[in-house]
Amino acid sequence: IVEGRKAQARIALIDQPIEITLRKFSRSFSWREKWCLLVDLFKGFFGKKDPLMQFDISKVPEKKVIRLLLQRLKQRYPSLHRVIIDERNYYMARKIKALLSENPAVHILAVVGAGHEDEIIRILKDNEFRA
Repeated sequence: IVEGRKAQARIALIDQPIEITLRKFSRSFSWREKWCLLVDLFKGFFGKKDPLMQFDISKVPEKKVIRLLLQRLKQRYPSLHRVIIDERNYYMARKIKALLSENPAVHILAVVGAGHEDEIIRILKDNEFRA
């Protein structure tokens, strides 16, 4: 945002409001997933450390690591993955598409989390927009 303002660029916040995401998440988080979370927290404190989880959070992890983490999230917590990853990817892709439609002659720089980048690009390229 700071750099965008310096360049006098128009800033558009394209992510879904957090209140909506949290509401959807709280409705869909199953008992099985709650149990998995409890087990994973216990393992995190007392178990052997997962080498996949050993990375510097101040830097963007490699794409391979991101893909593996997203795959693990989807397997262990499918509703969490659907709400915080899949649904938001489509939401942000629709927002980007709307910005492109409103401003066809303007370059748009979208800053999104590393776990969203590939899928948002795919959605935009394939012109695949869910309601």
